[in-house]
Amino acid sequence: MLRTIGLAAIALATPALLAAQGEKKLRLAIIDFDYSEVRASVEEMFGSDVDIGQGIADLVAAELGKTGRFDVVPRQGGPEAERSNPAAGGQAAARLGADVVVLGTVVGYGKQEGTFNSRGSIFH
Repeated sequence: MLRTIGLAAIALATPALLAAQGEKKLRLAIIDFDYSEVRASVEEMFGSDVDIGQGIADLVAAELGKTGRFDVVPRQGGPEAERSNPAAGGQAAARLGADVVVLGTVVGYGKQEGTFNSRGSIFH
């Protein structure tokens, strides 16, 4: 399931990133995704609070890094409040030295097949 959600986030982010890229290789930072909307279902599924937002962001970073089109900034943990705050994207870009920051919110998580919900933001 994590793979499906992670790939969905990549599909949403990639067209805007490529349009902004032009000829140069963009420095890309990916912030841990906010999962507060699904925290209760995650706790129910795993028996504890597992940070799926970090796992999904790791998948997105790995997949975008594999394309060779981006210089993915090494992943760093940031404040949890930053995950769901679009205004924090610019601050994160400056702090991490990135041209583009990808952040998002997990709005659906569970044992579904064939459907998913995804929402994210890209700042450059």
